Order: sequence, then C-alpha cells, then structure tokens
Amino acid sequence: MRCLITGLRYTRSNRKKATNNLLDTDRAKERYQEVVNLVRFGKNKLNIFTEEEYYEGTIDPTSGNDWNQSAPINIKPKLEDFKKTVADHLAWEVSNLIQNSNKENDGLGK
Repeated sequence: MRCLITGLRYTRSNRKKATNNLLDTDRAKERYQEVVNLVRFGKNKLNIFTEEEYYEGTIDPTSGNDWNQSAPINIKPKLEDFKKTVADHLAWEVSNLIQNSNKENDGLGK
C-alpha cells in the first residue's frame, strides 16, 4: 500500500448555488486523478506533483499501528542556515544597542 502527501483543493465560489459552488482550483481534477494513479501504479505516474510532494511507504492493513505516516524530515541543519541565524541575531543585537544608545542620548539633552 502507498501513502501520499499532497495538496489538493477545490474553491467554494457561492454558498447559495449548490449546483455550481465548487471551482476546479489549480487543476484539482487532474491532481485527484494523479493521486489515484500514484496509489494504484506507483511513483512512475508522477506528472503534476513533484518528488518532494510524494512519499511512498508500506503499511500493514491488519495492524493499524502504522496507518498515519508522514514523509521523513531532514532535520540536519545546513551551514548556510546557521550563518543566517547568527547574522540575524547579531543584527538584532546591534539594533537593540543602537536603540538603547539613542534613548540614553535623548535623555541627556533634556
């Protein structure tokens, strides 16, 4: 059996007219059909979705313990992320120092 992570949607246009209140947003019909094809035939049916949006795992239909799966998340930080975090923190620190310095200088002139 296969598990999928997808982002499918319809948009409601008018609550009063129930016959035509769902709009096919972002090729929803084709995306739903692709989900069906992915479940039935596997990864080789990827067309609209990307590799990042698709996750395939195995579940045991008799167990139930593994029915709620999600794609593994890579939590290993990258050097660029670390550098950006440090730079953002230093910018925040400098900004606070400047603001406090301005407040002190404003109080001296009065």
